[in-house]
Amino acid sequence: MFGKWTKLGSSPTQWLISKMLFILGKIIASFAIAYGDFKERKILLLALITLFILNLIESFLLLGVYDLLIITGINLLVVSIIFSTTYFYLKKIKKVKNPAKSHLGIGDWLFFLAITPLFLPEVFIYVFLFMNVIALIYGISATLIAKKQYQIPYAGISAITLVLISIMQYFSPFEILTLT
Repeated sequence: MFGKWTKLGSSPTQWLISKMLFILGKIIASFAIAYGDFKERKILLLALITLFILNLIESFLLLGVYDLLIITGINLLVVSIIFSTTYFYLKKIKKVKNPAKSHLGIGDWLFFLAITPLFLPEVFIYVFLFMNVIALIYGISATLIAKKQYQIPYAGISAITLVLISIMQYFSPFEILTLT
């Protein structure tokens, strides 16, 4: 019932408190990211660093150093390939002069860097695709409502999706998505 957290020798009460603190910290950091991205199209670096450190610590406690490095490395490679492919597609095919400024912000890439330790690689792909579908639905809806081109707050939408996944994982009796 308590997953791998019990291998650390903690009681169910300690497990519950630890788990709640990690989730609360991730929710606060994610909402700070979402707020900044929606409000000012800027992401608070401290929130990204906090999210990354919480994910890193939680995954380290569950997996150990070796598995953590493997999982984070594979996920980082996936994120790097996807973002660099998108960058070069926009630059070479669509002839966008500076895609990092007009289409893909560094905050978007840093957000996905912050969640690399959180998911197993095969799950990370599904979560990434799910976040993209949510962002696409949001972008299409906002464009239709505003009747003009709308910039999608990609990291903000992804952060809110991460909150929903974390809450769903916390209340689920099964280990369905994340490492925890």
